[in-house]
Amino acid sequence: MPLDWSEIERLLPGGWRQLADELKLVRKLPAHMRTKVTDISQVLRLVLYMVATNSALLVATATFAAAGLLTLSSVSLHQWMRRLGPYLANLVAQIVGEEHAKFSPERWAGYVPIMVDASVVNNPGAKGTTARLHKALRLTDLRVVDVQVTDVTGGETFRRFHPVKGELWIGDRGYANPPGIASIVANDAAVLVRYNRGSLPLYDARGAPIDVLHKKLTKLKKAGRSREWQAFVHVEGKRIEGRLCAVRLPENKAAEARTRARKEHGADVTDDTLRMAEFVAVFTTVPRDKLSCDHLLELYRLRWQVELEFKRQVHHGLGPSSEFSARHHRDVDLRQATAPSDRPEAHRFRRRLPPLRRRRRRRQRRGQALSERRGQGLSERHPIRAAATMRGRNAHGN
Repeated sequence: MPLDWSEIERLLPGGWRQLADELKLVRKLPAHMRTKVTDISQVLRLVLYMVATNSALLVATATFAAAGLLTLSSVSLHQWMRRLGPYLANLVAQIVGEEHAKFSPERWAGYVPIMVDASVVNNPGAKGTTARLHKALRLTDLRVVDVQVTDVTGGETFRRFHPVKGELWIGDRGYANPPGIASIVANDAAVLVRYNRGSLPLYDARGAPIDVLHKKLTKLKKAGRSREWQAFVHVEGKRIEGRLCAVRLPENKAAEARTRARKEHGADVTDDTLRMAEFVAVFTTVPRDKLSCDHLLELYRLRWQVELEFKRQVHHGLGPSSEFSARHHRDVDLRQATAPSDRPEAHRFRRRLPPLRRRRRRRQRRGQALSERRGQGLSERHPIRAAATMRGRNAHGN
């Protein structure tokens, strides 16, 4: 192996083996049972190797088997990774130390930042998108707190999640709509969302619409300098008070944003769209006395952690496609597999049989129905032959 494992062990926090014993990760069984994992260092080394080399499950297990270190199937490694979640989180918290504190709620005025995003699911051999996977990631410890799986028509919205008091939910412009923001506020949580001209109309204190681009953002002349304005969201006859925070991008970043806008909209791109690309504008319900405009913009930039989470899972065979794979999941509750246990009410998911077993069951049902129809038709046309056939079946059964 390219790395000396003894060097890695010296970098681990003290008591890492005792921690595994406390969490009962490795059970001591009799020798005749031929347990493959007898020490936490075996599977920990495999997991760290897979992460460091961006290897897939099959590649990592095959590499360790060829080196004579540990023989595990890819499915077993996947199950181990699910069990190692709390253990690895504890190790990371000890290693990071003070760096971990800067993501604590104390830095964000007591709010727990929750970032959301969605990704498409494409099963092998599928034509087009199979489904959509929606995730909510807690910034303080980078743990998934909510997972939703929908069909192709399931759009991005805050309404499908389960916020609790004291959380700050962060989303891109796809989540910027009045009903979604209202669902967060109704649960005593706060919201921070990228402004979307097409789906999030804003109003001033008198109820007049705000021309965000031409009346507000054009006042930002200097790159890097932020500004905020009071704004309201109207939904079902109610007003939700908030702030519009914005900053002008540097010229090189603005040019990149305009290029992405042209690529996304193609020939339908407008001058206003290109001008909006020069700014980062967010709407938030966080009061001004708790978090400043600059702090909120900094916090919004951290939402790239969600995109990294998706990319990391795709690299290691834990991405959206494999979450639908019967080869890796046999009667697995997807939410229980990926979400922590502190929100049981948010993870109710109907168990489904793997595709192979579902097809087998459908064939059995069709065969039974066809046999019944054939038996009924035979008895109507040839009652004597049907009676003889029935006696033969009974005799064979006896």
